[in-house]
Amino acid sequence: MRYPLSDTEQYKGKIMFAPVQENYVDVPKTATSTVSEASNTLRQFSRSGAATGSVSDTFGSGNSFTQQAPPKKQVSRLAPSGPVTLYLPQAINVSDQVSYERIDLGTIGAVGAAAMKSGRSLLASAYDAGSETGKSMLDFITNPSGMRSELAALAAVRLAPGGVASGAAKSVLGVTVNPNTKSLFRGVELRTFGFTFKMIASSAAEAQSIEDIVKAFRTELYPETINANPEFFNVPIGYHFPNKYRITMMYNGKVLPIKFLDSNLISVQTTYNPTSMGWHADGKPSEVDLTLAFGEPRTLSKQDIAAGY
Repeated sequence: MRYPLSDTEQYKGKIMFAPVQENYVDVPKTATSTVSEASNTLRQFSRSGAATGSVSDTFGSGNSFTQQAPPKKQVSRLAPSGPVTLYLPQAINVSDQVSYERIDLGTIGAVGAAAMKSGRSLLASAYDAGSETGKSMLDFITNPSGMRSELAALAAVRLAPGGVASGAAKSVLGVTVNPNTKSLFRGVELRTFGFTFKMIASSAAEAQSIEDIVKAFRTELYPETINANPEFFNVPIGYHFPNKYRITMMYNGKVLPIKFLDSNLISVQTTYNPTSMGWHADGKPSEVDLTLAFGEPRTLSKQDIAAGY
């Protein structure tokens, strides 16, 4: 499937979306039967109250867990829709983002961090921080006149009970405790990106191609259901994961150095006839705006960027 079908020479840039089937582990039927057989054997052993004989005599010399074949691989039950090739749109926006969290170290934490930077151990740094803070409190209580005025004011603010009393102390003394706020790296956000296409059919064949393209993306967006037992009752109890998309961008026949991991299709937004009210004789719209949003399945690292992602 592709768009446009005609005048392709003037579109040197192309982008291809190819559905990729994931290989997932298929739990073998032998595993289920093995668990059932083991349960039956345990019940028989319990009823007999057998205190003689070895475990191998009771359970048998063969171990079905070690004899069974390794888990098989399976693919999605439905075949993928097939690749779609479209013109390369303008303004390709890719968002790389990490997250940081705010933390207030406080006086003890700040003193401890400074002590650690100077080469002290973690335990010694914590002890120094606690001792220094406690010493300033004690000095204020026992000999406030012997302290520097600003340190005495800070000690008074710290000793004031919370709420109105603490606010009053800060207001009168004109000082407040530095929370020593720092930012700590928390993690990497998943990359997301999107593409918008305007497709105007110049022929009946192109109108059909546009319809097929929209249907293909909408089909791959949704999961395939897992039914309980189709022979008796067709009740959906689960989903197979949708296929991911492998996205390749090309210009003048060469692959562009903009790489994405095989990505999940997150949303498909279709706008029919956004600037006109015309419909073809067969009921197909005269133009279609298609917006696709994708998200990568895992976070990136420096190694991924070095590899071209």
